[in-house]
Amino acid sequence: MFYELQEAVTERLRADTELMARAPLYDFVPEGADMPYLTFTSMWTAARDDLTNAVERVWFQVSVWSDYRGFKEASEIAIHIVRMLRHAEVDLGKYGRVRVTGDNTHLLRDNNPAIRHLALTFFCPYVQLGRIRPAFEMSTQGGNT
Repeated sequence: MFYELQEAVTERLRADTELMARAPLYDFVPEGADMPYLTFTSMWTAARDDLTNAVERVWFQVSVWSDYRGFKEASEIAIHIVRMLRHAEVDLGKYGRVRVTGDNTHLLRDNNPAIRHLALTFFCPYVQLGRIRPAFEMSTQGGNT
């Protein structure tokens, strides 16, 4: 599910030619890449199972990296990304379509004082991973409860 989410978000971001002309998105940043650029930085989940379904809440981050003096350039790019992804629906293939919501933005200071880093966190509140076999089904089929 992580790969499917990263691919769906990557596809949506790369489809925006204006954004990609200003700040390309890298899965692996090539040595000597010019700034600004974007990276898909991290994902994490929290289980939210109900009685019959395995469900995850998923957070992911897209980072904006810039060497512009001050946060103006990175902030403009971040606003563009938030407008694109907040309340968007993305298709995760076998996991179905999920809604993305904006969660928060962190302005970070890099070890290199010339670099600006904005981490944009987004949230998918409901990703269904599959069906859970209820305990009563397992007990009637000789499984553990």
